[in-house]
Amino acid sequence: MFPMGNYLNGAHMSLTLLSNQNHLTIEEHILKILEARTKMDDGLYSFIESIRDAYEQLPTKSFQNELGERLNMKRSVLSKWVSISRSTFIEQHIRKLPPSLSTLYTITLIEKKYEQMYSTNSTYHLNQLVTDEQIYQ
Repeated sequence: MFPMGNYLNGAHMSLTLLSNQNHLTIEEHILKILEARTKMDDGLYSFIESIRDAYEQLPTKSFQNELGERLNMKRSVLSKWVSISRSTFIEQHIRKLPPSLSTLYTITLIEKKYEQMYSTNSTYHLNQLVTDEQIYQ
């Protein structure tokens, strides 16, 4: 019984949902959810690749102004996606990284910081984060 929060003349109305019939087994639900997550991840990877292609192929003004506007995307968000799409570390490890804008963008910031700190060994130190499972999906 789910209260609907609707009171008429002092009488409380409620809605009873009868959904005791399960059409799928737990295994089938798990498979369905995992398939959906895979499609979601694949969509993200395709999205990142598409942003990179647009960045590389469109004139700068078209990319920054028209593309962002037509995608209904703020410049700051588009800029983060560009940073993600241009990261060689993310490109190499994309299937091992969490599929979220904030996390992937943070990784680009870490990548830049490691390049400043370790210069020639930055790739080694970044890879170590994945190997040591300090960054994982």
